[in-house]
Amino acid sequence: MVVERMIMSGRTALAGTARESIPLRALIAALAITVMSAAWFSAAPAAAAAEAEKFGDWIMRCEARGEGQGELCYLHQTINYSKGDVSGMLLDVKIGNFGEDQDLYAVIMLPLGLSFPSGVLLQADAGESTQLTVQTCTNEGCRSVAKISDELLWGFRKGNLLKVGFVAFGGTQTVVVEASLTGFTAAFKAMRAR
Repeated sequence: MVVERMIMSGRTALAGTARESIPLRALIAALAITVMSAAWFSAAPAAAAAEAEKFGDWIMRCEARGEGQGELCYLHQTINYSKGDVSGMLLDVKIGNFGEDQDLYAVIMLPLGLSFPSGVLLQADAGESTQLTVQTCTNEGCRSVAKISDELLWGFRKGNLLKVGFVAFGGTQTVVVEASLTGFTAAFKAMRAR
């Protein structure tokens, strides 16, 4: 079910890495995205179900932003787990343009019980990984948000697997959850065409 292994790449290792200082502009953008993603996850289910198209393992959803503000479209995939009498969400990924600009962001929801200092890693196949911080946890899970670089987007479009790595609270092993990228390219093209 869940495969445990380390995500390693040239410059990024999950535990024990020095963190770079983040420019003020990036912090402001991250704060704005956090506020928007909080509203996104708490939106009424009817708004999220306004329009959905399936592309392989990805779903494209579009919903109204507000009167005269167009629509918000994003790509979505959820991985659930079930073992005995226990089941729930293991990974929820949403990728879209949340702000006024055309920057692409990923909003990752993971189950409760993460090690905050270790953060979260996002990777496509064996490409370069992107370090995310756990921003907040609610009763639905823990949320991380990351801007999608051109390299990571290329990996999503050409790759087979999206990998999300995290360390459980009190643990030392990186748990890697894999999600299929089948249909991502077609879904991305459809989202951009709207």
